[in-house]
Amino acid sequence: SVLYKDEDGQPMGSFVFRDITEREQWALRLKQSLDLLDNLTRRVPGVLYQFQRHPDGRFTMPFASEGIWSIWEHHPADVAESADRLIARVHPEDREAFEVAIDLSAEQLTPWHHEFRVVLPLQGERWRLGDAMPERLPDGSVLWHGFISDISERKASEEHTHRLAYFDALTGLPNRRMLVDRITHALASAQRTGQFGALMFLDLDHFKHINDARGHS
Repeated sequence: SVLYKDEDGQPMGSFVFRDITEREQWALRLKQSLDLLDNLTRRVPGVLYQFQRHPDGRFTMPFASEGIWSIWEHHPADVAESADRLIARVHPEDREAFEVAIDLSAEQLTPWHHEFRVVLPLQGERWRLGDAMPERLPDGSVLWHGFISDISERKASEEHTHRLAYFDALTGLPNRRMLVDRITHALASAQRTGQFGALMFLDLDHFKHINDARGHS
């Protein structure tokens, strides 16, 4: 510190100097970390998020990266106070399983890993994969930290592979492999339940004549 005095030697004021190098270094490191996090969240093909279920049953999303637009077609500010808009876009056929998976994760504090469809205004029906880790907060709410990605291309590829394996390419009808698979399941079910069944074979006579005269189409 530096003390200033007047002509009579009486104190007039003082300046105090402190070394803030360490504080500035920590501030710089924090800014660099935040910049890195921001760059990462902007570039990953999905959404990083926090999802919270409050004791009164409300769902909020305290944090969501900008990728939420490509996944849910909502902006972070749209769902910060209420995540109902997100749940409303889960495919009606998948919504019950979606909510059951969340409830189970919250009750047991186990990781949430779930595949589901969403119906979006611009993209239409798409597949999503959600992964998150839950923790219970002092107020009794559950907070998930997680990531949701688009798996639509993977699901389409799986569906294509399944159709190639179990359906005839020409007619689109189930093929011999599908028949064997279903019979195997039926036999296993019959053994467990003690029930009986019958296998019927239907044939169309002279079907080749139709193909020859009218063509496969």
